[in-house]
Parts: sequence; structure tokens; C-alpha cells
Amino acid sequence: MAIKRYTIPLILVLTALIASPSTHGSITVEPRKITLASPQGEAYTGSFTVKNEGPEAKDVLINVSDWTLSERGKITFKEPGSLSRSINRYLEFSPKQVIIPPNSSREISFKVMPNDHGEKSRWGVFLVRSLDGNRGGGEGVNIGVTVQHAVTIYQEAMEEDMQGTITGVEVEKKDGMITFAVAFRNDCEAFLHPEGRIEITMASGDLQKEVPIESNLVLPDTTRLFTFEIGRGSLPPGEYNALVVIDFGGDHLVGARLGFEVEQ
Repeated sequence: MAIKRYTIPLILVLTALIASPSTHGSITVEPRKITLASPQGEAYTGSFTVKNEGPEAKDVLINVSDWTLSERGKITFKEPGSLSRSINRYLEFSPKQVIIPPNSSREISFKVMPNDHGEKSRWGVFLVRSLDGNRGGGEGVNIGVTVQHAVTIYQEAMEEDMQGTITGVEVEKKDGMITFAVAFRNDCEAFLHPEGRIEITMASGDLQKEVPIESNLVLPDTTRLFTFEIGRGSLPPGEYNALVVIDFGGDHLVGARLGFEVEQ
């Protein structure tokens, strides 16, 4: 019986929100994150570097995209200029395609035009990929892989009076686990990275457990949901208070308290 051959395209997007180096095969990009002050009067000019560390020339394509984060931190890519906070409405860059010889690099230059009188923060991303990506071969199921390297670009507003609020705290007990959900809203133009803790105390005030809230990006005018789980058996039956304390980088901390009970 003849074996059929299928090729399945698989797109992997590496973003500059992840700290690991942006490398795949022979192509690298540097830096992976660009932060600039909102341009006033004159355009902001900058660049990033695409390097070919392989033995063969690479045909490289550079695109831009809008992106946003869901409440749970999922990245969604959108058409350039489609989001209200898109920097791509004011962005020019070149070249958009370049052939890079072996063991060589090319600089991609860009320009951000003045916008909003410096009152708004904006962001976007450059997506860089080689047009001769890896392709499977032979019989069976083959997976074609195209990797896009990302360089995120952030435009910071001139005034960054840091403000944030906890908009909700919930506790859910299900399947032997206790899940805490904390909703934090970024009420300012800064790119906030809130972190903190949840202190779980008994009604008497005795501390039973402390759960860290790790730092995560919260974009301007958006809400991020932080969730944590602990085993139900880690707390004896009784009445408890969950005290949430968050440091978002401003001149004060924000907090919230919620009572809950662990049944027999």
C-alpha cells in the first residue's frame, strides 16, 4: 500500500515578551525590546539588527503587527494599525526585505513620527522571518516550520503618573483545590509590572500561608487576571481571610481582602 505524504504548515511566533534569546537556526535579532519616549516635534529614529550566523545566504522578510494581551496573558496579533494604541500608525521602516550573506548582519532602521502630543503610550512588534524556512521531507507526515522572531517596540507617554487598582478578588473551591483570582487594572499610561503577595490568615489573625504574585506585564487601560492554586488539604477547616497586596511601582501599594471558609 502506498504511503501518502502530507505537509502541515506550522507557524511558531517567538515574542520579545519572553526572556530567552530569539534564535532559530541561523537567524538572530537584537535587541528584542525597544522602549522610546514619545517623540515631540521631531521623529524618533532607531534600529535593530538581524544577523545570519549560518553558512548560507538568507532571504529575510520584515513585517509589523499590532498585539495585545488578554486578561489571562494570552498574546493576540492583529493587523498593523487596527488597535487604538497601535504604534504602527506612526511607524516607518526599511528595508522590508533583505538578503543577508553568511555570517553577516543587516540593520533595520525605523522612524516613529510625533503623535498625541506625548499623551498616550503605544506599542507594536516587528516580525522577522527567513523566507527559506525549514521544511520536512520524505514519506509520512512532514511538518513545515516557519519561525518569526519578534522585536517589540514600546512608546512611553511623557507623563507617567503610575496608577493601578485591584478590581476584584475571587476564591473558588473545586476538585480538591482552592483557586484565587485577582483582577488588577492599569489605570495609567505606564507599562506596569505589578507583583505582590496573598496572605492567608485565620479569623484569629494567624498567618497560615503566603502566596507570591509574580511580576507580569499589564498594558495601559487593560486588566490582567492573576490566578493561583493551593491544595485544599494545605489549610485546616475554618474561616480565613485572603489579603492581597500589590506593588505596581507607584508611590503606594494597593490591597484587597476577601473572607472564605474551608469546610470539613
